Amino acid sequence: MKTKIAAIFCLALSYASTALADDTKGIYVGLKAGTLNIDLSGTGLDADNANTFGVIGGYAFGNGLSAELEFIPTTEADIMANGFKVGQLEIDTIGFYAAYRAALNNSPVFFKVKGGILSEQVDIKGNKGSISETDSGLSFGLGMGYKLSNQVSLELEYTLIEQDVDFISGGLNVKF
Repeated sequence: MKTKIAAIFCLALSYASTALADDTKGIYVGLKAGTLNIDLSGTGLDADNANTFGVIGGYAFGNGLSAELEFIPTTEADIMANGFKVGQLEIDTIGFYAAYRAALNNSPVFFKVKGGILSEQVDIKGNKGSISETDSGLSFGLGMGYKLSNQVSLELEYTLIEQDVDFISGGLNVKF
């Protein structure tokens, strides 16, 4: 399903006009807030979705292309078994992405696609001890946004952190 969404989004971008949402060069920073969805199906356990925030910094090269560094600090979620809390899961992520933003017909509304490398630190604390693991891999995201001005934009985004963790967020970016 996620592959179909990505394919449809890329097809929509191919029809975008040459009027790009991020047509100027420069540094930008942003804050985002959202929900980290953790899927533990197949383990007999369940994890609560965790509300969290992220910080983003990037450089727009012009023509819609940019490089982004995104950090999601420690996010905690309860691990449940049969309705009882049996532990806690903590996730930190840092990702480096190449992003592309494109507007349709000179509209302030734009679409965004990003892909890159993500590193995560996962700590699980339970009644019988704790486990800590670091992992890295590919990550991608799809989103849309609205330019309030040439310097300020709002974005809604879906980011696949890994196969069983995703992040749905809304954010505000400011370009300098």
